[in-house]
Amino acid sequence: MSYNYKKLFGNREIVIFDIDGTLVSTIPLHIDCSREAIRKVTGLNVKKDEEITRHFGKTATMCISGILHDQGINPESKIVKKILKVWKKIILQKIRKLDEKTVIPGILPLLTKLKKEKKIILSITGNPKATGESILHNTKIRKFFDDCIYSTHKYKGKKILQRRHMLELAFERAQIGSQKRIPKSRVIVVGDAAVDISAAYEAKFDSIAVGTGPHTKEKIMKEKPTFWVDHF
Repeated sequence: MSYNYKKLFGNREIVIFDIDGTLVSTIPLHIDCSREAIRKVTGLNVKKDEEITRHFGKTATMCISGILHDQGINPESKIVKKILKVWKKIILQKIRKLDEKTVIPGILPLLTKLKKEKKIILSITGNPKATGESILHNTKIRKFFDDCIYSTHKYKGKKILQRRHMLELAFERAQIGSQKRIPKSRVIVVGDAAVDISAAYEAKFDSIAVGTGPHTKEKIMKEKPTFWVDHF
């Protein structure tokens, strides 16, 4: 074990995980699907991976909008909706090929230990529910999670656009499920992207930044994570 479990998770009651790049190695898949969907709808070929991954961690809608904006294309809602429709078809087909080998090394022992200690484990993702659930089920890790928050959920009656709102919703639902009031100091957020950490900071949750995703340590550390680990 390359990290201090007790220091990171010992006094936590709720652990909230990002999915892609944190739990499972699906970043290359998301890059390919985003690139292909944008090319099919607009004819544009986004050449550099970094032009796509810099927006990872956001909701699917905000991710596509950001990529288009950076490429000089007006991210009007009609174009974004068309791209998302194509993207969903492509990614759902490719997700079928995922299995337990896609789970990042070290994650299964960690989830097993957290579950054994009766921690409340949740996941959040910018993916729509169908995509996120397929990833978790095909990789055989859905059983570890008490609840999962997707971009298709609503927060205070409105569509989720900000990562922070996913965290707040996860926190609310965890407390309802446990039927007790849990202080934010007992919550830890785990993510591989800069937006995971900045959202945790904004929502006043401690966070663990993990170096298994597409963002550099330098970029992530600017968002003030509570802890950093190279991997679990």
